[in-house]
Amino acid sequence: MINELFPDVYQRDETQSFFKDQSSSEARKRYYEELGDFFVFRDESCGNRVMGMAAGTILDWSSYNFRNIAIHPDYQNLGLYPLFFDLLAEIMKSYGLKRIEGDVAPSNQHHLHVLNGMGCVVSSLGHASRAL
Repeated sequence: MINELFPDVYQRDETQSFFKDQSSSEARKRYYEELGDFFVFRDESCGNRVMGMAAGTILDWSSYNFRNIAIHPDYQNLGLYPLFFDLLAEIMKSYGLKRIEGDVAPSNQHHLHVLNGMGCVVSSLGHASRAL
């Protein structure tokens, strides 16, 4: 679904991939089909064009993990991310969730800056490699 919504973000050059793991494992597919929540933000003034999207899953009885939140490049730097995040937080709150978490690459300084400006707490920085 992500590649369908945002080829500009996730696969600008089809000959070069940003992701080391190119396999779409059956377990991952089932995981998102059964547990994943997908949120799509659309621009009605432009024929319902996708402006942003988020994907996440419930972690436990009070926590939610956003695995991906992205804004289409044409809509970046317009102050939409905090609005989308606040809307998502309200949805989570309406279901009784009290905490939102997610992972941001330490190299994504812009995203960390935006989250800090929104009052989010960075609880750790780390590095992971899934290359086998």
